[in-house]
Amino acid sequence: MLDRLDKNSWLVAVSALAADRSSCPRNRQGAVLAKDFFIIAVGYSGSPKGLPHCEEVGCLIKKDVTSGLERCERVVHAEVNALLSAGALTKGASLYTTGFPCLSCAKFLINSGIVEIHYLGAITDAESEAILKEAGVKLVEEKLKI
Repeated sequence: MLDRLDKNSWLVAVSALAADRSSCPRNRQGAVLAKDFFIIAVGYSGSPKGLPHCEEVGCLIKKDVTSGLERCERVVHAEVNALLSAGALTKGASLYTTGFPCLSCAKFLINSGIVEIHYLGAITDAESEAILKEAGVKLVEEKLKI
């Protein structure tokens, strides 16, 4: 009889293998999205597409005010990358929003393939603006015309 992994163990093993692709030494995580035990997406922790990785330029450490824990803010989490990989329809799309995206949302938008962001009001997050520009996302301030 062939000795093989059960399906849940296999998917956990695939997520562990995906973690080996992580580019942040502080956050080596992997994730797998599966439906009826079929893999639909895999993600791992890493910098937004086209931006330097922690292993190249170091971690961007911030202290969480609530928990007091330090974490790397440079990376997009594995779970989010898996979610973004599952939805390829966003590649090349534009975002129209009533406010400027925060840093976390900026990283998600970059990895989902958004190419331009149209926003109302002022830019409220300098870190978010910087990362979006570095990734080549076009930023367009709009005025409400209704």
